[in-house]
Amino acid sequence: ELARSSSSSSSCVPRTCKNSEIEKVTEEESTATTMEALKARIRELEKQILRGDRYKCLICMDSYTMPLTSIQCWHVHCEECWLRTLGNKKLCPQCNTITSPGDLRRVYFSSKASESIQRQRGCLSEAAGALKEAEARWT
Repeated sequence: ELARSSSSSSSCVPRTCKNSEIEKVTEEESTATTMEALKARIRELEKQILRGDRYKCLICMDSYTMPLTSIQCWHVHCEECWLRTLGNKKLCPQCNTITSPGDLRRVYFSSKASESIQRQRGCLSEAAGALKEAEARWT
């Protein structure tokens, strides 16, 4: 019985670690936490952009690029997207209104809306870049 109690007590003795082992575990946990935070931030920014559908071109499915253009039906798209579409067929891609390049009109956002779009784009690309850096360090 004495042998059993001494063997069971020896299994309860905590193992000591070198500082370098602790630092390695802490660094790995920190990297994993950082990557998860970056992924969450990207998801948040993507949702934010998706909620702002009124600032999304329905031809390229991306945030508007300036300048913006409309025709008589008042559907707004990136000028480059409109010109590319009109090169293929002379119809509005949303409502099929017959149109021509002569019907295009420039549309100007308020400076607040324009700044908001640029900010969202910048935040998303910064977060994506930081995530790529973190993933590169992780592997």
